[in-house]
Amino acid sequence: KSGFRTDKVVSTDPSVEYQPGRPPTTFDEPRLATRSTAPPKHDELAPVMQRFAEKVLVNRLRLKEFFRDFDRLNVNKMPVASFRMALSIAFDRMRTELTEKEFALLCVHYGTEMGDGSPAVRWRDFIHDVESLV
Repeated sequence: KSGFRTDKVVSTDPSVEYQPGRPPTTFDEPRLATRSTAPPKHDELAPVMQRFAEKVLVNRLRLKEFFRDFDRLNVNKMPVASFRMALSIAFDRMRTELTEKEFALLCVHYGTEMGDGSPAVRWRDFIHDVESLV
């Protein structure tokens, strides 16, 4: 006996490797889509970007300072949840209400993938576009 409560699980199929604690190699759960097939219309994104540019101009915000801390690997992109947090911190006190649809629009327009395939946002491109409107 091995001393464990259950015996080691061995697959009968030699092509499937068993790795304890990891999903099987045949695990085919779909990932979240980072980009839709159709890019968002410019007229849908323009008012959102104009609102951000207005707040940056009036309050003299340096957006890079809010987003840089969330980009730990310094690859100019961050996970979607971190992008939402950085937006919230930067624009929270200015009454910039961002709807879920508008946030999804930003994520689709600036969407990309991290090295591991998880959805991410190109934050430097977002900042550049906002500051170009100022």
